[in-house]
Amino acid sequence: MRNLEGARGLLKILELRASLPRRVSATPLYVLLPSLTPTGPTAARDPEFEAWLLRVTEFFLRRHRPLRTTCLFRSLVRYSMLRDRGVPVRFVMGVQTGARELTGHAWLELDGEPFMEVLTHRYARTFEYPP
Repeated sequence: MRNLEGARGLLKILELRASLPRRVSATPLYVLLPSLTPTGPTAARDPEFEAWLLRVTEFFLRRHRPLRTTCLFRSLVRYSMLRDRGVPVRFVMGVQTGARELTGHAWLELDGEPFMEVLTHRYARTFEYPP
């Protein structure tokens, strides 16, 4: 990615991540997700952008405070960024099957497969967008 494009993308990621706690607590996901889903045609996948997005979100949203985050916020940020580029990912939530405690997870799928992560447990789906 070019430096300016990368800087703009990083700024968008940080702004989106900072706004999500308020938005998620005030808005049901079935209302919030359409606002994160631009309308328009899907685009050809851009492996360079996808690799950059994975690196940046892992670095800024998983490993470093103050923006250390949960799978929900990380998935919503990635969903918005990828949809903005025309990648037809789906946002999915589920609960772990066979676990002693109720454990939930949020992830993205592309073509019916987990995208940008490997699921290490089995999950019963509880929510998908787009439906």
